[in-house]
Amino acid sequence: MRYISMIFIIVLLSMAMVSRKFFSKYKGSGLFGPLAEMIIRKIERSFIFDQIKGSIRKGKSMNEVKSEEEARKSLREIILKAFYLLTALNILIFIFSFIPDGKKGGNIIKRPGPYENPVDYSIDINSSDKKERYNLKVYPRELSKEEFEKEAEKTYKSLNETIKGNNADLGNVKTGLDLPNMNDDETLYIRWESSDPEVISSSGKVDTKALESPVDVSLKAIIYDEHHDKEFEWVVRVIPYHSGHWAKDIEEDLKKEEEKSRDKDVLVLPEEINGMTISAGKNTEMSMVCKLFILGILFVGVYIYALIDKIRKKGIKRRDEMLNDYSFFVSSIVLKMGAGLSVRETFMSIYRDMYERKEKGGLFEELRYMINGLHAGMDEKKVYSDMSKAVGIPEYVRLMILICRNLERGNSNLLSLLKKEEKDAFMERKNRARKKGEEAAEKLLMPMLILLVVVIGIVMFPALRNL
Repeated sequence: MRYISMIFIIVLLSMAMVSRKFFSKYKGSGLFGPLAEMIIRKIERSFIFDQIKGSIRKGKSMNEVKSEEEARKSLREIILKAFYLLTALNILIFIFSFIPDGKKGGNIIKRPGPYENPVDYSIDINSSDKKERYNLKVYPRELSKEEFEKEAEKTYKSLNETIKGNNADLGNVKTGLDLPNMNDDETLYIRWESSDPEVISSSGKVDTKALESPVDVSLKAIIYDEHHDKEFEWVVRVIPYHSGHWAKDIEEDLKKEEEKSRDKDVLVLPEEINGMTISAGKNTEMSMVCKLFILGILFVGVYIYALIDKIRKKGIKRRDEMLNDYSFFVSSIVLKMGAGLSVRETFMSIYRDMYERKEKGGLFEELRYMINGLHAGMDEKKVYSDMSKAVGIPEYVRLMILICRNLERGNSNLLSLLKKEEKDAFMERKNRARKKGEEAAEKLLMPMLILLVVVIGIVMFPALRNL
């Protein structure tokens, strides 16, 4: 993992240096600024850039050029934060990789506890011109006498159910028995002895073909480790049936060394056996450094997603805000055009009223942007069309298309069409309010259930207490 982190750091720094050479005008924007700009240039025509630009445009009133600039700025900030986080992560991992993992130093290996699983360690066996890697299984520390007695009794209880195999019980044995060689935790060994090996072998094989009548066989289990043993016995009634490598010696010595120290917390391997050097590698399981690297990558990914999602949620919030104001907007247009104002004068009057009431929000910002365009001498139809494209909300798009078409053909029937749109907008607002009410009711369902359980508990507590 150390080398992977080092390669990551070298690659990031190399990319930063190359990008500074080809994008020299961005040197003042930090170490990874030119690299971020290079990436933006590559993806600015992709759907990702378009999505970010659309979300920004929905969250703030601006033209196409300004929205692209804001999208580049936001994307640059996201990319820079990602690069800095990746660099910091790999530097931390590079530092942590020097901390010993799974051993105390030299050839000292920490042995698993009595109830833990065996651990594999890679051992390098070096000769003058040869090298071999051996995978050594380090078993858990052996039990004390008290621990052994407790574990043996536990194993005996477990064997009462295990050894019968597919038979209903040990009083009606017709098929083979299940006689394990170790307990479930693989901390104790089990040796089996049978009083009649021809009927029940020590491996659990049952031969009933030669029997003419049921036979009772004494089956013994000797549960032991290197220093302790205990014997258990069952009476089983059997029912008749009707119907050559160069490093091999070193590996054996390593096994012996591991077996001799099973009562110790650590396993100390010799540095040399028969002229061959021995070096213990790190735990072959996923190390803490590797886990840290994976979690760090996931964190960076989640952080980038959160930044992009923040932009998206801002656009959604503004969209909901403008939808809530749509009915008011259409009603205001109908009211003012009914009083004899033109479309241009109507929008200016609505904007002026909102400004005097000190109203803020998406609709006010869009109207201000529209009025500024009209004052700047832009074509009236183009201003309305740009607003519909910028907002991107179907209701506003429909309204602006209606106004633009009637500007082309004359305003004779525009007011009647707007009155119909006003009724539709009011109905849509009622439907949205009804939907939000249903959503609120669903959110309250869980607290109501919790409250119901609490009330039932309060009512039943006195009765249960008097039982």
